[in-house]
Amino acid sequence: MKRYRNATIVLNILSGVEQHIGDSRNGNREPRRIPALGECCPIKSLIVCANKCLSTVAKAKAAAAEQEVLVAENYSDRKYLLQTIKQKNVQLVSPQLFIDYHKAGKPLPKCQDVPSKYVLDPDALTEEQWEVLEVIAISYCWISPDHPDPNGYYLEVLAKLLSLFVEGKFEEEKAYDMNDGFPTPASMIRDYGFAFGAGDGRPVGIFLDWPSVPQDKPHGSRTEAETAVFKDALKNINLWYAHSATITWMLTFLPEGAMRTDYGSSGWTFFEFCVGALLSHSCKLLRIDAGVREKLLEGYWDQDHGDDIPHPGDYLQLSLDTMDTQRGPPLAPDRFNQMVDEKTFTNGADADAIVKPKYLKTFNAVIVGAAELNYSGLRFDDEKARGVLEVVRTHCKRGTLKRLNLSESSPEMSVPLEEWAGVAGEMTLEGLNLAYCKGVSGDLASVAGLTHLTVLNLFDCEGVSGDLASVAGLTHLTKLYLNFTSVTAPDGCPGGGHYYPDAAACGELLAWLNDPANKPSI
Repeated sequence: MKRYRNATIVLNILSGVEQHIGDSRNGNREPRRIPALGECCPIKSLIVCANKCLSTVAKAKAAAAEQEVLVAENYSDRKYLLQTIKQKNVQLVSPQLFIDYHKAGKPLPKCQDVPSKYVLDPDALTEEQWEVLEVIAISYCWISPDHPDPNGYYLEVLAKLLSLFVEGKFEEEKAYDMNDGFPTPASMIRDYGFAFGAGDGRPVGIFLDWPSVPQDKPHGSRTEAETAVFKDALKNINLWYAHSATITWMLTFLPEGAMRTDYGSSGWTFFEFCVGALLSHSCKLLRIDAGVREKLLEGYWDQDHGDDIPHPGDYLQLSLDTMDTQRGPPLAPDRFNQMVDEKTFTNGADADAIVKPKYLKTFNAVIVGAAELNYSGLRFDDEKARGVLEVVRTHCKRGTLKRLNLSESSPEMSVPLEEWAGVAGEMTLEGLNLAYCKGVSGDLASVAGLTHLTVLNLFDCEGVSGDLASVAGLTHLTKLYLNFTSVTAPDGCPGGGHYYPDAAACGELLAWLNDPANKPSI
């Protein structure tokens, strides 16, 4: 009976589809009689048809699932970003455009008027240059309706920022102030994924709407072809702020007396901030506020500061000083919609027609389809950390999300290890990083059931205690950091019971812990 029931369902579905298509084609709104089962063709044929259709449905679902993964990868896959650049719907410009126009005292030209020598030519880049290309997206408020920066107020700051960026480079002998009370070697910071700049000769492309997408200023001057390019550019407008490989500079200041809403009240800048905060590493979302602007123009980052803790004058130190720490956990789409309704748009229709759908699309790709969520260094407190856990539980996919990183959260963040382990178990996480979360406490035994873990980093979680034997069942571990915790290790344990930086060290530890000869001493 089950096979016949499936045949009936599929026949009715197909009949309904055929009726709908016919009605659309003929303009006939009269309902048609759906033939009874077996009236038009033998039951056997219907069963074959049903099975084929069910197979097609299954294939379609699998294809849709695969497409969701591809969409998610768009925001973390560097290749997709480069493919988008090669389509040339968006014109990335060089830092020299800003530097030269500032020196000349001229306002930035709109997209259609940018001299070709300042336009990044994707066809001219070598394969090696593509691999190291830096892309910087600028988020800011237009100062006037006809030109976003008529008097060079932003331009002055951007020229200074970009000068620092194009001069900055990795220097192994340097150490930096990460605002944690300790000097941090440049080599360690490089491993964290921070950008040092382009002083090593790597190419840089800037996305700023005015010179990057065709503008209709004065109104009516944009051609049909330029309008088509503009519309194509809008389709991926979220990518420049949300992609994990791009850097976003948020210029949150306005000149005194500006006749417009501020950065936090503007709908488009709120959107740019929110999509940037979904996935961007802490070092790639910088908040350049009025205070930073003043120090920047005074030359604060042009020279070294500090004695016991070095504070070099370069782009990397500036990025360490201006990393956005006001962001919290990702906003769920419903909450984003509520908040964006309170913001101001020059074109009121943008909120519903563009911004809300774009945020939903980005959220579904970046959060729902995420393989990793990294909020390292953002100094999250208990409320924000639990907000992340709630987003993970509510929106992320079990088995798709592999790694969660909230290292270097606020010392006041005291969400117990048991809660982290609970979420790691629910999501079958492979990596959990809570390094330098001094307020985290709990028994190491709470992770004993997380057999899928390959990386567990509890470095400097002073309140974590228990017996190292708790990890004996975590046979997939390739990295384990328990330094400066209160975990006790059995006598004779390899590695001192705390530091296991690779698969070989973890394998030696696990073999020792599971050796019957050592059981009595555990």
